[in-house]
Amino acid sequence: MVIDSLSHDTSGQLGPVAFFYCANTSSEPARRNPEEILRCILRQLLDPNTVQDVGRQYYNRKANGLGKLNIEESTEGIIELSKQYPKSTIVIDAFEECCPNTRWKLLDALEKIVAGSVMAMKVFISSRAHVNIPTKLRDKPQICINEKDNAEDIKNFIEYQVEQSIENRTMLDGQVCP
Repeated sequence: MVIDSLSHDTSGQLGPVAFFYCANTSSEPARRNPEEILRCILRQLLDPNTVQDVGRQYYNRKANGLGKLNIEESTEGIIELSKQYPKSTIVIDAFEECCPNTRWKLLDALEKIVAGSVMAMKVFISSRAHVNIPTKLRDKPQICINEKDNAEDIKNFIEYQVEQSIENRTMLDGQVCP
């Protein structure tokens, strides 16, 4: 819902939105790697319609086989790009799936990005409760939601999906008894 809301902003006041969904899967190890996450955020903030110094540096490096940007370079690139927009937003979903041994590097980088951005840079992190995540973010604004808070929403969503499946005859080959 957060991404849908941010992505469908027609006022133009939000600026670019970069989104990353972390996942702890053996088939996609990059989805839990802070370096890959920041590179992805940087790529999403690059405007393909303009030639930006940061973009030129990123693509030249890639084209010349010089390797991937590290955390510091991606962080600096994001800070540079933030100067071009009145506002920007970074959303990291399922943060607890980020590698436990290195997730602090991502949090440090995000703090540097917010502190170093001349224009407004908002960071939205969603995560299940985890021991070292709340500690690191203790002094940041937080909204905590537990299963009791959204149980009714989940129930309504499931009921709606079942009703739609019955109505469209997509459940059980359309052979559902009323």
